[in-house]
Amino acid sequence: SLRFSQVSDLIQHDLRCSRVMDIPPRILAHSIYIESFKMYREIHPKELLKCPWTKADRSLAPTVRKMSDHFNALCQFVAKEILLSPGEKSRNEMFTFFLKVAISLYEFGDILSLAGVHGGLTHYTVARLDGIKKFQKILKKKSEGGKKKKVAEIFEKMLFLFDPSANNKAYRQYWDQVDSAVPSVPYLANH
Repeated sequence: SLRFSQVSDLIQHDLRCSRVMDIPPRILAHSIYIESFKMYREIHPKELLKCPWTKADRSLAPTVRKMSDHFNALCQFVAKEILLSPGEKSRNEMFTFFLKVAISLYEFGDILSLAGVHGGLTHYTVARLDGIKKFQKILKKKSEGGKKKKVAEIFEKMLFLFDPSANNKAYRQYWDQVDSAVPSVPYLANH
């Protein structure tokens, strides 16, 4: 799976990159998507029978657990990058950067990683920051046009898609409409 230390490798490989925001959001999203899809493709059907990932023996569902670890690492990575950004403006830029990554993940059909980015963006350590609270309110109002409007729309769509009400109804309706010809990665927690 993609280790988020590999993002550092991506940054070091390209001398023009000195931080995560120097990687184009679509390129970062594509790298994450490829790793997610590889893991999803490796799941053996027996890993999904009788919820073996809930057992103490981690060897019973190695790929499902690897995907769970990927989700958790992505949540932590997104939250950490926002929290380590110096100043309110820089944190808002990082928040916007990860929303752009989320747009690409949505377009690629990587809902597992989209959920991970959503988890990082809405993590309590990020959501409690005053500057982020103000920024989220601006996004929810969609008062700005152009590219900002698209960013606002994906933020709102993520909040709706991962709304747990009615047994994750919004996500289930979305997943029922996904084109099966497109190699997509579901959010396994809702399946």
